[in-house]
Amino acid sequence: MRTTIIAVLLVFVPAVRAQKSPTLAETVSWMHNFADDRGSGANFSSSGCSGVVTWYKTASKTADNVYLTFSFSFKDLDPNSVHSVHTIISPPADRNMWRATATTTNNEKKVDVLNHNTQQHEQDDVIEGIPFYSSDDATRFAKALRRAVTLCGGKSSTF
Repeated sequence: MRTTIIAVLLVFVPAVRAQKSPTLAETVSWMHNFADDRGSGANFSSSGCSGVVTWYKTASKTADNVYLTFSFSFKDLDPNSVHSVHTIISPPADRNMWRATATTTNNEKKVDVLNHNTQQHEQDDVIEGIPFYSSDDATRFAKALRRAVTLCGGKSSTF
């Protein structure tokens, strides 16, 4: 009996150790591709621990159609605030949508929001996120966003 247990452990323990969590580069690459494939009216890009969410006025993702740009550092986000929310029709969504959103640690105004219509910059404490047509897609994106925040050293809010 003891020999069987040891043999089973010798087979399964290395397999468990071999499974690695995705790196930051793998995580943000997945986020970019997933947002491009399943997102609506927005896109996601990143470089290291910096991220950008761009919203478009309509489904056309062209430079002259940009509505808002959210620029942020994953390190500034509270990993516990990352979640999926149901939203009512609002730009850039063309119907009820779900978004993966996050707020900054302690609600500090560290997200740069550029309104392309007015060319005005504003500091905010929230990333409105990528709109998705399904709750499942927004939840999956939020899971990856939380991983990126954690890998970049994002801290939980004090209160």
